[in-house]
Amino acid sequence: MKIRTKIALLVGFCTFLMLGSYYLLSLQSATNAIIDFHKRSTIILEQSIPDPDQLDQALQQHQATTLPQLLQQLKQQFPQHHFLLLLNKKLQLSSLADEDFSLEADETERGFHFKLKGPDNRTSVVYLINEPLPVQVAGKTYGVLTLPKSLLGIGNGEDQLRSSLHQSFALWFGVLSIVAMVLTWLGARYLLSPMHQLKAGFTRLEQGDLSVQIDSQRTDEVGSIFHSFNHLAVTLQRLQQQYKQMSSDIAHELRTPLTALRSRLEAIQDGLLTADAVQVGQLLDDLHNLTRLVEDLRLLSLSEAGQLKVELQKVDLAAMLRQLHQTYQPVAQQLQLEFELQLQDALVLADPLRLRQVISNLLDNAFKYGAAGRRINLSLQPAGSDWQLLVTDQGPGIQAQPVELVFERFYRDPGHGKQQGSGLGLAICKQLTELMQGHISVQSEVGKGSSFSLRLPAVSVIS
Repeated sequence: MKIRTKIALLVGFCTFLMLGSYYLLSLQSATNAIIDFHKRSTIILEQSIPDPDQLDQALQQHQATTLPQLLQQLKQQFPQHHFLLLLNKKLQLSSLADEDFSLEADETERGFHFKLKGPDNRTSVVYLINEPLPVQVAGKTYGVLTLPKSLLGIGNGEDQLRSSLHQSFALWFGVLSIVAMVLTWLGARYLLSPMHQLKAGFTRLEQGDLSVQIDSQRTDEVGSIFHSFNHLAVTLQRLQQQYKQMSSDIAHELRTPLTALRSRLEAIQDGLLTADAVQVGQLLDDLHNLTRLVEDLRLLSLSEAGQLKVELQKVDLAAMLRQLHQTYQPVAQQLQLEFELQLQDALVLADPLRLRQVISNLLDNAFKYGAAGRRINLSLQPAGSDWQLLVTDQGPGIQAQPVELVFERFYRDPGHGKQQGSGLGLAICKQLTELMQGHISVQSEVGKGSSFSLRLPAVSVIS
């Protein structure tokens, strides 16, 4: 499972758990609060309903001559109620005014709708559906509605209900938020635990332990990172070994010609040798070998560092091979070798100077190590969208396993004995070929010879 899928599942699970739990707990809290509110409201209404017979008798036997007197008598007889007096279903007077209540009344299809605003500016709405009781006052018939005082407390109960719900919702929201944070922290810790392994691995690398490997069977992106880390550690370890070996090889290669130069010069200085033309020539040869080794190292270093520039252009490869064939023909005659040439006229994209250097190096190796086969073949043939140059000999072949080791710097094949050079030529050929967007490879069989293949991108075939 990919890491992004795990993160999405973690976030989705925490969100679902929080919202779902919040919904269920809030619903349960709201249900309990509403049920409790209705229970208390029912008790209030049951306790506040007046006796209809007593109220009817009081209205029939009143002695009031004005509406205020009637209200006063009703309030004294029924102290737990407020009374509303209506004429033609219009509100005329109410006892609520004595307690600083403002009252608005509207008639509906069934009953009356009252909006009460108390001294604390809290508004309550009362809906009465019972018919007003008739009463005679000063020759007019009024309607009387009763409003239990306990109903005015329902507004407070509603405020308490609302406040209770707010507190309950806030409490559960806070608790569930903490739970979600804890679950998210635990999930993030689980998802990020591989990073601690990776950090520990890099710490060991910084301390110089290049043998470190992270053991993991993960198949997600983290597993890919672990695999890349292990590959990096192996590569660094190999490069360190190559660096140590290269340093040793460079010191050895430089020591040999320098020792020869020093020994010969000391012998001349001590009078053991004469500083004649022969000795000077040998000194120049040693100096030339030393200079060539230093130049090869410089060229290889620039190439591997990406600082060696090549100028790609159209090169008549067949013409270049003909010139090289003529150049090496005297060498072949001197060694009594058959130097065969098989060409097709073609253009390739390459740097002519570097390409000539690569081919010359391959021919030098062929004449140096493959002369025992008495035949060297230089051929050019198409290979898909490329041109393939083959330098083939019938010498002793390469004993290296795998054979591609010959392209490593300072590698010397054990089958070539004392004929070997500095071990940099083929490494330089590989670097230069890759810079020219080409490819070099080798096939060899011990006792039958070797064949070096150089492939370069084709431009066009010359007609």
